[in-house]
Amino acid sequence: MGACLDTGAGLCSQASQHVYPDLKFQEQVLKRTECRMSEETNYLCPNCGEEIVIPIDLTQGDHQEYVEDCPICCSPVIIHLEIDDQRRIHCHASPE
Repeated sequence: MGACLDTGAGLCSQASQHVYPDLKFQEQVLKRTECRMSEETNYLCPNCGEEIVIPIDLTQGDHQEYVEDCPICCSPVIIHLEIDDQRRIHCHASPE
């Protein structure tokens, strides 16, 4: 199924993809399926200088690096994310 993606409405966007032969059971699962991302952080876009807030997927480990387009200027940036031993989140971005 892949990672759960919160739609912002508090329901898992993949909940409707779960198929169960018992329709009543499926309706109960849909009502209970919630996956709110409680962790988020921010970075400054190195291209336009805007502050960007992003969710953190804690299941991907304590050291993460990935490319994401800035939602303001559309330039690709490399997101560097680290969660230290005290569970503090450190995040910065660099140009691709």
